[in-house]
Amino acid sequence: PSPPAPPDVPEMIRGLMTSGYAHCSIAQTWADIVDSPDSKKRYRSGGLGKRMVPGEYRVWLCDGYDLCHGGLSGKDMMCYAFNEKLRSFLPLGPNSKLNFVKSIIHPDILEREKSKTAKTPIIGVG
Repeated sequence: PSPPAPPDVPEMIRGLMTSGYAHCSIAQTWADIVDSPDSKKRYRSGGLGKRMVPGEYRVWLCDGYDLCHGGLSGKDMMCYAFNEKLRSFLPLGPNSKLNFVKSIIHPDILEREKSKTAKTPIIGVG
């Protein structure tokens, strides 16, 4: 069963919503997110495919730093559907339930692993 949603949320989108995340939100605009310096590290987005509601909900956005879902854990992302009419984000739930982003390696963890490898001396084979 889908959680309660605002009455104007189409059934196709309502079916994506996970219980316990209705309080989550993104304060930035879509333009703010795209223009942010950490945009490529922090966010992933894509089309809703068969669940798309033309002119209203066409894309999703997942945030790897979203504290609503314990951001910075490196293991999950909080995902939203973007409402084009209202220019706002509707909380859907964690990527682990939605499977929008297929492979998640948190950027901070990836950077730490790269720096460890870079500091390891390479011994030549002779």
